[in-house]
Amino acid sequence: MNSSNKNGDKLCNSVDNRVMPESIVLEGEQSDSSREMALMIAHDLRSPLTGISACFELLQTGFFGELNERGMSTVSRLQNVTARLLSMVDDLLSLEQMNAGKLILQNKKTDFGFLCTSAIDSIATLADNAQIKIDVKNGGTEIVCDAGLIIRVCTNLIANAIKYSPPKETIELSLWAIGDYVEINIKDRGPGIPDSLSENIFDPFVQGSCHDRSVYGGSGLGLHICKAIVEAHGGSIGVSQRPGGGSVFWFRLPNKGLPPLGSSSCCADTQLRKNYLH
Repeated sequence: MNSSNKNGDKLCNSVDNRVMPESIVLEGEQSDSSREMALMIAHDLRSPLTGISACFELLQTGFFGELNERGMSTVSRLQNVTARLLSMVDDLLSLEQMNAGKLILQNKKTDFGFLCTSAIDSIATLADNAQIKIDVKNGGTEIVCDAGLIIRVCTNLIANAIKYSPPKETIELSLWAIGDYVEINIKDRGPGIPDSLSENIFDPFVQGSCHDRSVYGGSGLGLHICKAIVEAHGGSIGVSQRPGGGSVFWFRLPNKGLPPLGSSSCCADTQLRKNYLH
């Protein structure tokens, strides 16, 4: 192996091992001034990271000349790391916008199937690589929401389910009417959420463990952003243990003036929860 190949591997391993989410993520106990500083840094980082990502894309297309197999592999890995960093920066900036009360909803009737298809399409490669199948129920039902924001919620929750699910499992998305609300469920067969975390899993910078951060990546903000978006719609979000193993992440949105979805809307809330967790 020549020196350039060794250097490429060394650089890639350095980035993979050191630029991990826990190394830049804010701890929940840090002061407000530290958080404000991190947000300022996030603003400043986004433009150069976008430029770096664009350069890696050009390298992959052969714009600067052909790369050998090892070179392409190194560039691909570095591009993935850059994408992760950009995602974390975007999460921080989104959180800033939400905390500042700048989140403006553009609600309208939207087909649930469209929301699911859009979310699934954005993470299709992740699902394919993990050999995960995604099933959608009640895909022809309309709900009232800001489609772009709810797609983001669905994308985050589905991506989490994929990350923690064993290969060849199926993730189920479904929508049900519960009284004056519609409820969207994302069911997986992963390890589930520890009881000690079920109440604060949606808090900022909370993840299952340091091991989870190092293995699965992420900023620790995804679920918190989901909560902020759902609550901005006047809804609620939570997680339950799934009988037989796994988790059910669910969120409810007001069913504003839409007809009930079948007979389920007249059932008791607690009975619905038992029925739809399976």
